Amino acid sequence: MVKEGRNVNTRSRDARKVDGKNAVLSRSGGDRGFSLVEMVVAISVFAVMMAVVIPHLLGIGVKAQAIACEQNQRMIRAALSEYYLEHHSYPTGDSETQLQALVTDGLLDSVPQDPSGGTYDITDTDPSSVTVDCSVHGSLGDDGK
Repeated sequence: MVKEGRNVNTRSRDARKVDGKNAVLSRSGGDRGFSLVEMVVAISVFAVMMAVVIPHLLGIGVKAQAIACEQNQRMIRAALSEYYLEHHSYPTGDSETQLQALVTDGLLDSVPQDPSGGTYDITDTDPSSVTVDCSVHGSLGDDGK
């Protein structure tokens, strides 16, 4: 019994086509997908790309902290220079007391915090030169020397 518009001899989607001695599994237009090998290659390429990119992304945070620390040191040195011009001496006491004196004098808005969690050490043994060091990054930028 043959229905109109339908071929009784149609092959199923996974029907085998024989080409000489080899049998080849064919796909119809509706079966689209990736083979296991294609998926493994794609995942391998992605893994290699991530192995190259991730270390660079992790290093960016450390570099940003060092740059922020350097800017804080420059700001402290500038405030100390201005304090010296106004008072003809540097603030007395330890580094924390000196930073608080700069805040009290209105030369700094607040005591700068090291982004890495360290502290800023002010060395003013020589009146002609003051150094600002970070306990984590050391002395960065222009020391005023």
